Amino acid sequence: MLFWGGGKMLARLEAFIVEQFVLVIIIGFVFGVLFQTIAATFNPYILHLIVIVMYLAFLKLDFVFLKNEAKRWPLQLYLCITTLIIGPLIIFYCTEIISKLLGLDQNIAIGALILFASPTAVLAATLTMILKGNFEKSMLNMVITSLLAPITLPLMLNFFSSNPVSFSYMQLAKTLLILIIVPFALAMLTRGISRKWTQTLTSHNAAASVVLLTCVEIGSLHGFRNIIYGDFPYIAKLMLLSFILLLIAFVLGWVIEFRRSPLEKLTNALLMTWANLGLAIGIANIFYRKEAQTIVVFLTVMVLPWHISIVLAKKVANKIQKKKLPATAA
Repeated sequence: MLFWGGGKMLARLEAFIVEQFVLVIIIGFVFGVLFQTIAATFNPYILHLIVIVMYLAFLKLDFVFLKNEAKRWPLQLYLCITTLIIGPLIIFYCTEIISKLLGLDQNIAIGALILFASPTAVLAATLTMILKGNFEKSMLNMVITSLLAPITLPLMLNFFSSNPVSFSYMQLAKTLLILIIVPFALAMLTRGISRKWTQTLTSHNAAASVVLLTCVEIGSLHGFRNIIYGDFPYIAKLMLLSFILLLIAFVLGWVIEFRRSPLEKLTNALLMTWANLGLAIGIANIFYRKEAQTIVVFLTVMVLPWHISIVLAKKVANKIQKKKLPATAA
């Protein structure tokens, strides 16, 4: 028996975690705020947890299905430029403006840049599959952005933001390489060695990822109880800002596909909106926690809107499907 165990109880538990993932995330947030000792226990292992999440994500790759999508490389190149550079920069400057209007720390814009310039999250690819978008396109984008992010993210932070802390961008690039390339290599090795082991792990992928990301959330809340618990208006402003930025990202992703189908537009919107938040939290926790705590707090609070906003994507997808039905029937 594998470490995951088996039986109907486990299956029901995993189904609950996946179906009620927003509830799980909220419970994790409250848990991390209230139980700071446990949050302190998880905090040193945030990077390890992220590596495992990335490993599980890369295990789902199927290069046979990606071959046809790879033939449209000019479109993928355009999509990578928009999701890794153009879109994040627009959101960065929008964050500076909105933060000023809300009376928030301008460093929060750096947190927004870290998030939206991070590679595409596996959640975006999963949502694309569930909402009937272009799954192969989203998976290939996840791979390419993951491989490019160790180069593009440090460069963007270096040239486009006034860094409130002092660290080597080469050190940031090395950290990103460890967080991305190592799990990618391990996943490819696992796929090559044992198909059975790969299938077993991927069958538990969704629930495991939710649990691991919740642990990342709990760990990142260490030391921030007084800020979150004692200043509700501040947290409410961060929540509002988060929802606004996610909406901006969704609209940007939608409009960059000028003449394509609504489902292609939806796919791009998902890729632009749901960047790798777990990775962003990990980077902020390492490089900004001591001297710019607001960045870590912002990204941690973003976890709730990041998941709740999936409702918007589902509503858009439902409208697209309803419009397609009459045409199909005709």
